Amino acid sequence: MIAKRSRPFNDGDFVKECIEIAAKKMCPEAAKKIEKIQLNRMTIQRQIMSLSALDESTDISSTAQLLIFIRGVTQDFEVLEELLGMCSLKGVQTRGVDILNVLLDECSKTNLDLSKLSGVATDGAPSMIGVRLVTLLKKHLQEKNMNAEDLMQFHCIIHQEALCSKKIEFQNVMKVVVSTVNFIKSRGLNHRQLKQFLDDIEREYGDLLYYTELTLQII
Repeated sequence: MIAKRSRPFNDGDFVKECIEIAAKKMCPEAAKKIEKIQLNRMTIQRQIMSLSALDESTDISSTAQLLIFIRGVTQDFEVLEELLGMCSLKGVQTRGVDILNVLLDECSKTNLDLSKLSGVATDGAPSMIGVRLVTLLKKHLQEKNMNAEDLMQFHCIIHQEALCSKKIEFQNVMKVVVSTVNFIKSRGLNHRQLKQFLDDIEREYGDLLYYTELTLQII
């Protein structure tokens, strides 16, 4: 139900608490068994099977657009990520089976070998998760004698991040950033370790600057 209603994973704790209260009032003998049910955030995340590197949105003409991205590793062990295609779902419903058909058609056009598929990520749309797209995609892989059990599954949190940005004040974010910069700059060892870490992951960077609330005015 959490996946179908597109609710946050940590709602599982609240749901369990409600069930426990109801059980103690209506069925006391089952209260102990209900307490053993695991509905924490990590358990919910593992149970919800979210597949496909897909994101489905609607444009100004109310036509659903399906974006499909692909990430792979070359023979030289370079990680590449490209937009596989943007598919219009005009005249097509956005059920799990419809999205799966569009995905398979796009993969067929580009001659992608699904037997090499190792992981899939989706947004939190109801048609992308649960028994819809997830089960259908796994069933398709199994019908083609492909291994679907070891498929890594990821849930994109960009929608949750957008909601957080509307609630969290900018000053709260600045406090974390300022304290982090001060911690790194306060000791030479911390500063050197950060630079070494960035070098190890081959990232371009500049030096950190202290934050100050004072402004200079020239009269």
